[in-house]
Amino acid sequence: MAKAFYTSVGNEPVVLQKEALGFICNRLQMALYREVCNLVMSGVCTVEDADKAVTFGPGIRWGIMGPSLVFELGGGAGGVSGLMNHLNDSISLWLGDMADWKEFPQDWAKVAQEGVNAELANRSPETGNTHQSLEEYRDAMLIQLLKLHIVISLVAFVSGSAYGIFFAANAPNAASVTVREAVETLTAEYRDRLEEISETVQHDRQDITANDDVYYIRWQDVLAVFSSYVAGSEQGAPVAALTENQVDKLREIMWAMNAVDYSTRAETAVIETTDKNGKATTTEITETVLVIELTHKAPNEMALDYHFTVRQNTYLQLLQDPQYEELWAELLGGFAQGGGELMNPDSTRTPTGTLQWPLPVAGTITSPFGHRIDPLTGEVSSHTGTDIACAEGTPILAAADGIVTVANGLDSWGGSYGYYIQIDHGTGLETLYAHCSSICVTTGQQVQAGQVIGYVGHTGRATGSHLHFEVRANGNRVNPLQNFL
Repeated sequence: MAKAFYTSVGNEPVVLQKEALGFICNRLQMALYREVCNLVMSGVCTVEDADKAVTFGPGIRWGIMGPSLVFELGGGAGGVSGLMNHLNDSISLWLGDMADWKEFPQDWAKVAQEGVNAELANRSPETGNTHQSLEEYRDAMLIQLLKLHIVISLVAFVSGSAYGIFFAANAPNAASVTVREAVETLTAEYRDRLEEISETVQHDRQDITANDDVYYIRWQDVLAVFSSYVAGSEQGAPVAALTENQVDKLREIMWAMNAVDYSTRAETAVIETTDKNGKATTTEITETVLVIELTHKAPNEMALDYHFTVRQNTYLQLLQDPQYEELWAELLGGFAQGGGELMNPDSTRTPTGTLQWPLPVAGTITSPFGHRIDPLTGEVSSHTGTDIACAEGTPILAAADGIVTVANGLDSWGGSYGYYIQIDHGTGLETLYAHCSSICVTTGQQVQAGQVIGYVGHTGRATGSHLHFEVRANGNRVNPLQNFL
C-alpha cells in the first residue's frame, strides 16, 4: 500500500530486503559528505573544491544512473567486476587513507559554513550567490535534469546508445516490433479506413473536416500518451520494442484520439466548359458531397480517461514539450534538418498580390483549382488547390511572410495531404503545401517569403511527385493562380 501511494505521487520507492536505520538515500549522502568533511578538515581541499569535484565528476552521471551502473560502464567489457578487480589496490589505499571516525568533528559545522560562504562569494547571481538565488538555480537545474532523464528513458533520442531504445532501428525478437514499425502499420490502418469510406459511400465530391482543423494523426501526442501510460505506470519500464499487446494498446489510443465518422449532403455547383471552337457552356449540377469528419482528442483528455497518476502526468507534460516536436518528426521520418535558406522564386508567373511562386522552378501545372477529372478515380471532382509537378526533393518556398500553424512531419498519410505545411499570413490569408517528401519547419515558427520550408514529394494521396498548393481567404479555398499572371 505504501509503495502504491508513493508511486502515485511521483516518487520511486525502494523496497528494502531487510530493516535498516534511516533511508538509503540519506545514508549514501552522509557517506559521501563524511569524506568531504575528512578531506576539508585534513587540509586536502576546500569546501568549494569538494563541491566542484562532485559536480563535475560523478555527480552528473549519478543524476542519470546510480553509482553501480556508472561503474558497470566504467569497467568496459568487464563491467563493474572488471573495474573493481582492476582498481582494487588503489581503492584499498583510498579507503585506508580515510579517517576512522563515526561522528563529525565538533567544529565541522562552523568550518563547513565558512567554506560555503566563501564558495557563494565566488559564484555569479545566475548560478546562485545567495541562499535564495542558489535555491532558485537548484530548482531550475533539477527540472532540466528531470526532463533529460525522462526523455532519455522514454524517447531515447540517442539512437544506438545504451538508451537508444524508444526508436530502436530493429526489434530484439520476432515477437516484437519497433515503435516506428508500429506507427507505419497503424498509419496504414487509418489510411485504409478513410479510403474504405471514400470507396464505399456514393458521392460526387469529397470534403474533410476536423474539430481542430488538423487533418493528420498527431503521433507526438499519441506516443506521449502511450509511453506515459506504459513507462509511467507503477510497473512501468522503458519501451524498447512493442509486444502484440502493446501494439493493441497503441492502436486503442490512436483510434481514441483520432475518431473517424462521415456524412453526406447535397450541393449545387456550376461547371463551365469550353468546346474546341472556344464556345463556353455553363451547366448547373447537383452533387453529393461526402464529408469525412475527424474528431481529435487531446492528451489531457486521454489522461483523464486513463486516470493518470501524478507521475504519468509528469511524463506526459514533458514529452509534449514543443522543443521535442522536431525530434519526433525526424525520428519518424518526416523531418529534414536544415531549411531556412532564402531562395528566389521562379519568375515565370508574375505575382499580382502578396503571394510569390512557391517553388524555385516553374514546374508544370497538372491539375488546376476547381472541378477536374480526378487522376485516381477518373471521375469529375472538385480540386481544392493547384498541383504543380516537379522533381522529387525540389525545395518548397513560403509564398509570403507568416507563422506556421501546421507542420505535419509525423503522419505520412495526413488526411490524404501526406506531410504538409500550413502558414497563416495574417488578414485571413493562409497557404497550404502538401505531399512533401519531408518538411523543415515546426508549428509556431516565423517564416519569410522565399524561405525553404519543405521538399516536394508524393506522400499521402498522390500519383506522382508534385506540390499541391492551396490558398485560403477567410477560411474559404480560392484559386491560387488568381494571384499570378
